[in-house]
Amino acid sequence: MDLRHIGTNIRVTRVSKGLNQESIANELGISITAYSKIERGKTNPSILRLDQIAKCLEVSIFDFLMEPEAKSTKDSVASSLEVENILLKKEVAHLKDVIDNKNEIISLLKKES
Repeated sequence: MDLRHIGTNIRVTRVSKGLNQESIANELGISITAYSKIERGKTNPSILRLDQIAKCLEVSIFDFLMEPEAKSTKDSVASSLEVENILLKKEVAHLKDVIDNKNEIISLLKKES
């Protein structure tokens, strides 16, 4: 694993959450320069430091260690599963409506007989 990949994964995660380097550096208790070096792959962060960064960004440390291609695939699969979950929820809601309508028809037919 190249330090630049780790740094890039950290930076992409931070930016996707709308955070700046200063806020993460402050939370870690290090200078912005020191944090910037981690994101640029100029510093080899310890596992402890990676864990601290992961906690700040509310992700798993493994997200930083994956190769960018693997991370992209993981994100793509997660996105597909999220879309599938939304579609399934809509289908369940539709089926509940169908059942409710059929139950209403059954009730009306029972009243007529």
